[in-house]
Amino acid sequence: MSSPLHAHATALSGDSPLQALVILSDGQRTMLRIAVEQLIKHQGEYWYELDKSPAIRALIDAEATDWRACLVYLACLYGEGPEGTGGLGRVLREMLKRDDVLDGATAIEVMKVLVEHEYIKELDYPITRLVSQMEKLHKQGALVGHEEAMGSFLERNASFWKAGRDPRVLEAKLKKMLGGVQGLQLPLGESRFGWVDDLHADFATLPEAERETWMGLMNHALTGSGSSPSNAWLKAAAKLAAGLPADAFSQTLARWFAVICNYQFAPSDANEGAIKAMVWLAGVGEPKVLAPGLGDMAVAFYTKVQWHGPRSRLVGNACIQVLCLLDKPGVVQLSRLRSKVRYSQGKALIEKSVVKAAERAGLTPDDMEEASVPDMGFDAEGVARFGFGGATALLRLEGEGRLATEWSNAEGKVLKSAPAEAKRENAEAFKEWQKGCKEFADAVLGQRTRFEQAYLRQRTWRFGDWYPRFIDSTELLGWMGRRLIWNIEHDGQQRSVIGLKGVLTGLDGTAVGELPADATVSLWHPIQAAAPEVLAWRELLQEAQVLQPIRQAFREVYLLTDAERESGTTSRRFAGHLLRQFQLAALLRERGWDYALQGSWDSHNTPCKTLKNWGLAVLFELDVKDEFSSIQGDTGVFAYVESGEFRFVKDGEAWDETRLADIPPLVFSEVLRDMDLFVGVCSVANDPELGLVDDPAFRGYISLASNAELQGGAQVRRDLLDNILSRLPIAKRCHLDGRYLVVKGDLRTYRIHLGSSNILMAPNDQYLCIVQDKKAKSASNGLYLPFEGDALLSLILSKALLLANDKKIKDPSILSQINA
Repeated sequence: MSSPLHAHATALSGDSPLQALVILSDGQRTMLRIAVEQLIKHQGEYWYELDKSPAIRALIDAEATDWRACLVYLACLYGEGPEGTGGLGRVLREMLKRDDVLDGATAIEVMKVLVEHEYIKELDYPITRLVSQMEKLHKQGALVGHEEAMGSFLERNASFWKAGRDPRVLEAKLKKMLGGVQGLQLPLGESRFGWVDDLHADFATLPEAERETWMGLMNHALTGSGSSPSNAWLKAAAKLAAGLPADAFSQTLARWFAVICNYQFAPSDANEGAIKAMVWLAGVGEPKVLAPGLGDMAVAFYTKVQWHGPRSRLVGNACIQVLCLLDKPGVVQLSRLRSKVRYSQGKALIEKSVVKAAERAGLTPDDMEEASVPDMGFDAEGVARFGFGGATALLRLEGEGRLATEWSNAEGKVLKSAPAEAKRENAEAFKEWQKGCKEFADAVLGQRTRFEQAYLRQRTWRFGDWYPRFIDSTELLGWMGRRLIWNIEHDGQQRSVIGLKGVLTGLDGTAVGELPADATVSLWHPIQAAAPEVLAWRELLQEAQVLQPIRQAFREVYLLTDAERESGTTSRRFAGHLLRQFQLAALLRERGWDYALQGSWDSHNTPCKTLKNWGLAVLFELDVKDEFSSIQGDTGVFAYVESGEFRFVKDGEAWDETRLADIPPLVFSEVLRDMDLFVGVCSVANDPELGLVDDPAFRGYISLASNAELQGGAQVRRDLLDNILSRLPIAKRCHLDGRYLVVKGDLRTYRIHLGSSNILMAPNDQYLCIVQDKKAKSASNGLYLPFEGDALLSLILSKALLLANDKKIKDPSILSQINA
């Protein structure tokens, strides 16, 4: 088959069609002809090694004069188009790898003819090697006076620059060499989403001098390489940013980040590089202004898109890498992202970034995160006041650390919301206050996550550091710390204490005496205490109506059973449950487990959680039953999986199983707490909206789940109900019977299972399906509970309140079942 290469091989025997552009000697023509004939012979063999052809190797290694002439000739031939040019690109790339051969004049000649016609991500192109060589020549001053040729080269390859992130980086490098602004428009690439147009519109409103500075900043930003910005890159970016008015750099970037977050999109390759470039620039901005926006960007771009995965790991990772450069505000966002980012790569990067931020500050990672919590000016009662002209905003810490806001006017009259004049007349101050409140909310989430993880991380404090931070402080950590129970150990003696009123007391209310600064403090866990002590702490908290920031006194406890002790290394305690796989996968990742969705391909894998501090890992088997394997989503992912046995292994090695009896009780309990959560939240038996109760394939499992023994979470729920039933308006109609809350209505008697919330009706244990009204107020509203977050408890209470007054039920779907 004839191709352009054939024509040139023939022509090189006589007059070359490119002879008018490139004057060749007879020796150069012969060298080229033989090399081109070799390319024709091996055309399409992408695996062909060029070194195996002496003719091509001779071309690559030719003497400087011959090399330059042949390079220009092949660039002309390559520029004619991709079709039929064979391995020319590979030859040009190899030739351009040579150092100290390309001179300025030859580079200009190549620029006049070289055209890249297509772009495939991650392939190496001759133009990449050419630009790299041109950067060296530019530093030597060898390209001075050739700006017009460089400009023409940029225009000739305009479509290539738009094709992806790497081409845009090359374009930015060329523009940087030119030393001027090539058209005042941000190099963002094209997008079918509106964010590009919005940013261009915002950019157009800036003064011309600022636009020119921003062009320089973006062109510099696009030259960055690697996973995080280097010190030299950051120094150059800071120097450019200094050319903008005070605060303009950070405020503009923050505004652009907000625009990008408004659009839910997965960026194209061309856009991705531009967004990453802007993120990197934030590393030299004002931390307090930029950190919240970067946190939002990380969440946005780590959000999963069907068929695609995270919207952009590249951008999400860049946000995390830069947050560690933004001092305390950056660490607040990293702490928040622990519970927001569900991908293992992102979670690992968050931990590395916290360590890096701590090293920069000369602190341990834990101390850095605790020192980064923003101060809001709370008093000892957890109240802070902010004035905006004639209006006052009163912030009050409530519950687990939430902020409640109350507005009042100059006369002290309580208002429903912030008055318009407060926003209008104090716009900047109001905006800063809102940002501060948002940052505080992020900090609450981050610190609660850290407390939850403290047990498995074996977190301890020196008493001298802990007391001013968690007991004596009026800010967030003090609010949380005074509501938690702590262990203090010194000289081999340990006691549990609480600091409700800023004074450390034991269970008996006696104040703790002076303690040395080097005493060791850790979070108290119920598995480490005898049952009477646990009950006493619960009673103390309930009497004081304390809501703990995490579930602690009422924390679920899972003890090793005799059957598990006898089985050795495996347990089937949570086996046999049908779980919704999509929901389960999200929850697994949120709790720090590694797992990939299973589907109709070779996809079997086992959820695994690494317990680094303990030298262990835990594996939780998931299987796909044949009768459910045909139930798939559009992507071929199985809708349901069945839980199997779990086991612990040493150092994450699947073949080195550890006896369950050798697992520390706290580790065993905390891991099983995860599994109980997975079953409780993801079981098909707990979701009547699926309508599976009448499906023969599911009926048996749902019936078993409705009568199953109570695990740790359900047992705590039962204990709490036992305590609060007497305070309910329906107390006379309710009582606990084993694993059920029994409710006596006027029409029938109902048993609500405390593990699944499923309802069985007497006398024949007929199943009653009630679909939860998600818009209805929680049944626990106005009722003191010592912890938050148990959605199943609220559901059980709402069902009990409804069924105790079953004569008033008007829903025909419920009545038809009751009267059946």
